[in-house]
Amino acid sequence: YNLEDGNLINIIKINIVNDKNFVLPISLAIHDQFYYAGFANGKIIKFDKTGAIYWKLEFNSLLKTPIKIINNSIIILFNSNKIISINTHNGNLQWEYSFELDKHSSANGGSIHSKGNILFIITPNGRIGSIDTTIGEKINFNFVNTIKQKNILHNNYNVNLLINENNFIMLEDAKTVYNFDYKKNEFLLFNEKL
Repeated sequence: YNLEDGNLINIIKINIVNDKNFVLPISLAIHDQFYYAGFANGKIIKFDKTGAIYWKLEFNSLLKTPIKIINNSIIILFNSNKIISINTHNGNLQWEYSFELDKHSSANGGSIHSKGNILFIITPNGRIGSIDTTIGEKINFNFVNTIKQKNILHNNYNVNLLINENNFIMLEDAKTVYNFDYKKNEFLLFNEKL
C-alpha cells in the first residue's frame, strides 16, 4: 500500500495459503530485500517479493511477540519465555536462551528492545531481562537488578520500556517510573510515583 494515499501497490501470493499448519501471522519484517513472517504457532518463513519461499522453520511454540531483525539476525521471543536468534540468510540457529517462567504468559506476548548488541526484553510473563546478541548470554546489569518489579505475579501486571542512546526508562503498571542514565551511570528517577 502507498502510505500517502492508501492505494494498493502490489499483492504477493505466498505458497502457504493451503497449508493448514500456518495460522495467524503475528509479524512481518523486511531485511535486504527479503521478507520474514512469524506465525502464532511458531513457524517462521523467509520469502522474496515474488512470494518464493527460501526457508521455513517450525518451532512448535506459541509466538505472540513480533519478530525483530538486528544486523543479520532474526530475534524471536516465544510465549514460553525462550528467545532465539536465527541467521537471516540460511535460517540456522545462532543461539537460544530461556528465561524463568514463574507465571502464565500474556496473550499479547512480550517486547524486544535493542541498544547496540544488547537486547532488553520484556518476556511474555512480564520479567525484564537483557542478552548480549554476540554470544547469546544473559547479562546481569546492576541497574536492572536494582529494580524490584512489583506485582509481577499478578495477571494484569504491565511493564513498558523505552530504550534510547542515553536512557533506560521503565514504566511499571502505569504508576511507577524508573529512568537510568547510561552516561552518568545513575538513576535520574527511581520508583517515582505518577
